[in-house]
Amino acid sequence: MEAGIGIIGGGESGVGAALLAARAGLQVFLSEGGLLLPVRKQALLGAGISFEEGGHTQERLLSLPLWVKSPGIPFTHPLIQAGLEKEIEIIDELELAYRFATQERSPHIIAITGTNGKTTTALLTYHLLVQAGVEAGLAGNVGQSWAAQLAAGASPAVWVLEVSSFQCEGLRQFKADTSVLTSLSPDHLDRYAGEGSAYAAAKGWLLANTLPSGRVLVTATDAWACETAEAFSSAPLHYVGREGEIWRAADTAYLRVAGGQREISMAGFPLAGPHNTSNALHALGAALAAGAPEELLAEGLRSFQNAPHRLQLAGELAGVRFLNDSKATNVEAALQAVKSCPAGIVWIAGGIDKGNDYSGLEPYLPQIKALVILGADAGKLQAAFQGKIPKLLHTRQVAEAVELAFQEAAAGDTVLLAPACASFDLFRNYEDRGEQFMHAVHAFIERRKHAVG
Repeated sequence: MEAGIGIIGGGESGVGAALLAARAGLQVFLSEGGLLLPVRKQALLGAGISFEEGGHTQERLLSLPLWVKSPGIPFTHPLIQAGLEKEIEIIDELELAYRFATQERSPHIIAITGTNGKTTTALLTYHLLVQAGVEAGLAGNVGQSWAAQLAAGASPAVWVLEVSSFQCEGLRQFKADTSVLTSLSPDHLDRYAGEGSAYAAAKGWLLANTLPSGRVLVTATDAWACETAEAFSSAPLHYVGREGEIWRAADTAYLRVAGGQREISMAGFPLAGPHNTSNALHALGAALAAGAPEELLAEGLRSFQNAPHRLQLAGELAGVRFLNDSKATNVEAALQAVKSCPAGIVWIAGGIDKGNDYSGLEPYLPQIKALVILGADAGKLQAAFQGKIPKLLHTRQVAEAVELAFQEAAAGDTVLLAPACASFDLFRNYEDRGEQFMHAVHAFIERRKHAVG
């Protein structure tokens, strides 16, 4: 075999891995089955990296001893299976980045996973650290690839990594100082052949790759998450939301982590809902464990602004609020959004069903006065809620969904986009769906104002 590395996939993580490997002096060959984005192709050309697009040259790839695959490519893919049969080592970008990041120094690594809440928790943890004066970097499933940042020379004292279940699968030597499991509910069952246990095991693999001297934070009220953490964790467990460990009482967070009990004011924390309280407690625990001064964390909580498409206020008209929670791509996330709103919800949902079970929403259906089904898999939503929600409406247009929802709302009500489904039927991704919703709401409000004027 050649002394080199094959990169399978030319997305954000693949190009980042290629740049890092090239900087380390390895011979790199990147193979993209589709077409590379121009900006990524230019980055490869600028670094002198050999690549192909529009297909995979299996013979050349099989001559290389190490592959870094895109997390979107499952280990069951025929090409990956062919590599495994040749005993090629196959990892993901996070594993490659870890090996390089720990060669010359030992950064403190916080790895955050979960079905829902992981992005908010990662962003908040990073924000708390930076606001507290800790040199920190943010990577993984959010922002720029970890490998690309290392290739550019980044070397902070602390790395905050958001890790998806797909990325967990490719970890080998990786070790986190602190791992966080925010929540666990069925998701990506199309990837895991309908097996929730396989999905949980992927998340659990991250917890198994936590230093025994470190810690794992898990949400105490999430039975499946706790069961998974207890089965897989290689480090002591800390239960978030359990009094006596990491919990909130009134406007104060209490944390028994990293030595002694800390008390931090949560007054002014801008994110609503019990799930965001849990996210904040996870972030505080992780930040304290990384050495953030506790006296600076309360201000970090107050100054945090969440990422778009997470219970984001899109606008208000005649006392009706429009909320964009396009990131709610599964039932559990949609449930948390519904629980965060008062009664009087006009719910916009739909898209590509991922093996959803909507029964968990039933206790909260009295809060919902109408459902606007937007997207391809209307039948399952229709069957799940027919006769349980007073009115069901259908559309394939975002602008019409906004108009239909407003017609069903009254002053004090909330029009809530929380799709509970993937977005790829009508949109590029959940961001595109959320942006189209925001635009449609703004345009609708402007039209109504001019009509009244």
